[in-house]
Amino acid sequence: MNLSINLPDFRSNLLDWFDKNARKLPWRDNPHWYKTFLSEFMLQQTQVEQVIPYFHKFYTEYPDIYGLADADEHDVLTLWAGLGYYSRARNLRKAAKKIVDEFSGEFPQNVKDALSLNGIGIYTAHAILSIAFNKPFAVVDGNVKRVLSRLLTLDDDITSAQSIKKISAVSESLLDKNQPSKYNEALMELGATVCFKRNPRCTACPVRLYCKAFAKNEVHKYPVKSAPKKKRDVFYFALVIVHGGKILITKRAPSGLLASMWEFPSLEAQKEDINKDELLQLIRKKFGVSGKIRKIYQPLKHQYTHLNALYTPITFSPEKPVIEKNGFDDFKWIKPEELASYPIHGAHKKIIGKLEI
Repeated sequence: MNLSINLPDFRSNLLDWFDKNARKLPWRDNPHWYKTFLSEFMLQQTQVEQVIPYFHKFYTEYPDIYGLADADEHDVLTLWAGLGYYSRARNLRKAAKKIVDEFSGEFPQNVKDALSLNGIGIYTAHAILSIAFNKPFAVVDGNVKRVLSRLLTLDDDITSAQSIKKISAVSESLLDKNQPSKYNEALMELGATVCFKRNPRCTACPVRLYCKAFAKNEVHKYPVKSAPKKKRDVFYFALVIVHGGKILITKRAPSGLLASMWEFPSLEAQKEDINKDELLQLIRKKFGVSGKIRKIYQPLKHQYTHLNALYTPITFSPEKPVIEKNGFDDFKWIKPEELASYPIHGAHKKIIGKLEI
């Protein structure tokens, strides 16, 4: 693709802007590849503001690759709980173990070996190798896609293979190969802090003179993206079963959504409104337990990638502390104060904050 851009000027403007405007982020403080490795796993499909407190927790608990490699999966998931996309946490631990076992505790210095690590695709491999080791790889994340789609007034759907191919080619041609680490961080930073999806701060953009969308006053038209698929609505009743001062928690299956996370035993229903008699019948049918519903709480909303979930918490007193293991991997009776010691997923963490027990 032919670009009418003065490359030295484009790069210089971008890098000078970054020098003055880069956010102070914990993984940029005394940079090390392990910090980049940790942050890149956390930043997959997650905003920086949400990641920062989790990064601090993880780095405090596991300040080097050896501690993370030796960590128990239960402990890693507990620290990760609430951040979502839990397969990332399991892959992070597995990747750390492989780095220690097969690469002498150092991140591999070529793409092929980097791609052999659990949870690392081409974007993450390029990001770590470029940012941490100054390797000349162009990094194309969502922020970069948005910046370049406006720069080029790219009319293809930004999620299409054709569009990604064009953006990748342009990104390679723009890359400052003398300082790829700083350049990649600068371009991603531009998308994150100036070239917003809505209401971009174009007057603050250091490369606006090269932006075709800005020149045409059409920034709002880009990037072009087809409407997402409509999410499915699901309704859950989360049973907070209390007996003898203890609460029942269950462990999800080792594969699928929220794999191996702990939660309150839950029922999926076809509708939001179910009367107490219907609920008691469902509880007996699924878990083989009878008892009394103490309180039905206001529903709590929680969004997943493909689902809009509505959780209705219910406190329930069983006649006997016996439950059929139906649909979950394990269960435990624990004291309320022990809840924080288990990797309970984000939706049910919201429930814990509402309970009166």
